[in-house]
This record gives sequence, C-alpha cells and structure tokens, in this order.
Amino acid sequence: PAAALAAPLPAQEPVPVPPLVMENGSGGFTADGREYIVVLEGERDTPLPWSNVLANPGFGTIVSSAGSAFTWAGNSRENRLTPFANDPLTDPTGEAIFLRDEETRAVWGATPSPRPRRADGGRWVIRHAAGVTRYQHATAGLVQELAIFVSPEDPVKVAMLTLTNSSGQPRRVSAFGYVEWCLGPPRSGEQRFVVTDVDHPTGAVLARNTYNAEVVVPLPDMDRNQKTMVANLVSTGLDQSAMRVSSTMPGVSYLG
Repeated sequence: PAAALAAPLPAQEPVPVPPLVMENGSGGFTADGREYIVVLEGERDTPLPWSNVLANPGFGTIVSSAGSAFTWAGNSRENRLTPFANDPLTDPTGEAIFLRDEETRAVWGATPSPRPRRADGGRWVIRHAAGVTRYQHATAGLVQELAIFVSPEDPVKVAMLTLTNSSGQPRRVSAFGYVEWCLGPPRSGEQRFVVTDVDHPTGAVLARNTYNAEVVVPLPDMDRNQKTMVANLVSTGLDQSAMRVSSTMPGVSYLG
C-alpha cells in the first residue's frame, strides 16, 4: 500500500515563503502581483482545489495546488489526453511524478499529491503564475522544484524537475513518471483501447487510442540517460511519461 512506503525525513529548514499580500491563511499574492502563493503545511490542504490553467489555443493543462493534473489537445472534452475527474473533494489525478532515494528507499512526490502527506512532512510552497506553476519542497538534504508549463505555440507540456543536493554527500535519486491515458472523450472503459509503443530509432514513446484513431500522442525525444526513466507498460495500457530532469549540483544522480 502507498501508506506503507517509507517517507523521507523532513528538512531542518523548510522552503521559504515570500512576503504575501491579501494573505488568507492558505496563501496570498506576491508583492508584485505576478504570482499567487499557496502554502501547505504538513497535512493541510486548501478548502477546494486552487488551480491554474496553462494553455495555448490548441493545447492545455489544468494543475491544482495539490498537484492533480488534466491535459487535453484540441478540445478539452472530446480530446482528453488524461482523465478529468471534476471531483473537488478528493481531487484525483491521472498524472504524477514520484521520487525515490536509492539509499534509504524513501518514496515521495514531486507534488503534494497523490502520495499521502503527514503532519511532520514539512512545507509545500506552490506558486501559480501566468503560464507556469511551480511546486517547491524540501526533505532532509534535498531541495526540489517542479515547474509545469505549456509551450505558447506548440502542443507541448513540459515538467521540469530540479533537485538541489544540500547534504554535502552524493545522493542517488530515481524519478518516475506516471500517466493514466484517456486519449478521447469521457467514455466508460475507454482506457481498454489505449496502446503504448516505443519508436526505437528515435527513443520516442507513443500512445494511441485504437478506438479513437484520430488522436496519437508523441512524447518528447530523450537522450540516453532520459530513456532510462521510461517504462512501457503495454499490458496494463498505462505508460510512464518521458520527462526532463535537471540538477543544480553534480552530487545528485538519477537511476531508471
């Protein structure tokens, strides 16, 4: 069970919160008004999902402060790439990025959900802005930031994860992407028709809905190291998404 997985130790110093304007107990605007900051301490959550729409005319995604995400192409109802639950209570997600410390085997997320949070789990700072949402968090010896944004013109969603090793020791961390594909309208059982495949000459991972042949989703090209983060789970109709992961210190390594 997810709750049985070991959690990382909390950081001695949580990620800082900038000065806020019109603060309401859960968040507020930055002084320049360009960002809305949500602060989640321990198990605390917002009363309802506080979300950001990141989109261009033909492609987009909605992300909430808890980390749930829904992505579409062309038409947000008929061409759902991932499911949209429209559930303001549980705020489930079909997209997630997970991290694992290869030394301690602790597992946690790049966003506050879907991993269960604990009262001593530390602080999350979520920064909603025009065109980008950033999730900031710290665990013992490691500071992380996940930036989610959409290309202004192309049908491309980028999840850029940055890890900063503050422990003074080499760290071995794995990053895993998860996607529950939909690739069509909200029909019951639609996932049964989703097939994933790898284009070996380019390393691209493809997903298609054989019942909705007009939708084919190519994932970004990856270099040799990034390919180790992709697992093709054709038997379940699910696929770990390709993502770009960068580190600000050479003492952090990534394993597939």
